[in-house]
Amino acid sequence: MISYNELIGIPFDENNINGVNCYELLRRAYKLHNTYIPQTNISVCANQSVSDKEIEDNILQYWKPITKPENPCSILILSTNPEFANHIGFYIGSGKMLHITKNTNSIIERIYPKCNNKVLGFYKFIGNPKMGDN
Repeated sequence: MISYNELIGIPFDENNINGVNCYELLRRAYKLHNTYIPQTNISVCANQSVSDKEIEDNILQYWKPITKPENPCSILILSTNPEFANHIGFYIGSGKMLHITKNTNSIIERIYPKCNNKVLGFYKFIGNPKMGDN
């Protein structure tokens, strides 16, 4: 069984200099599963003015929606804006996720009730189909 203890308590830092943002935390969690998640322009996730093409090119090409969570998978979450997903967590099993938000350190907590009506979906990493590194 994989332990996520080394990923708990990391400070939030949008630029990943003195801590991590939610996407970098997700990358580190997947690394414990011997899965490399590529770096991406995370600002695409947080910027409502980008095109669907930019989101597809930077994010969605790597992920496949799944109907129920499985470890490992990501959780796409509505955070500060009720109409736009700008947060991602890592499902660790038993209804819990590893995640980080501004002004907090990384934590493990129950998905529900924390994210009631905020979970947009669960996603399995499939690799980069354009580069054939599935």
